[in-house]
Amino acid sequence: MKPDRNKQIQEARAVLGLGVEATLGEIQQAFRVLSLKHHPDRCPENDKKAGEEEFKKIARAREVIARYCANYRYSFRPEDVRRNTEEGFVEDHLRRFYEGWL
Repeated sequence: MKPDRNKQIQEARAVLGLGVEATLGEIQQAFRVLSLKHHPDRCPENDKKAGEEEFKKIARAREVIARYCANYRYSFRPEDVRRNTEEGFVEDHLRRFYEGWL
């Protein structure tokens, strides 16, 4: 029997502390922060075993999320591209362009 993929992804998301939506950058940042915090080489000697277990858990969560992202089907339909690039894009662009002029 195949493991429940949705359950795996939700558990991995929780381990990484991600919301129900996240960018690739947010996923990477969450992994970096947690892996540095729990890396066995950075843990005190008396916490190395717990740090190692937590680090493995974080690495497995990243692997589950990465596999999901790698198999995600992106839409390049014009209406989807327009929707995904216009929300906030124009405002950010204008703000950066005019920042400091007024």
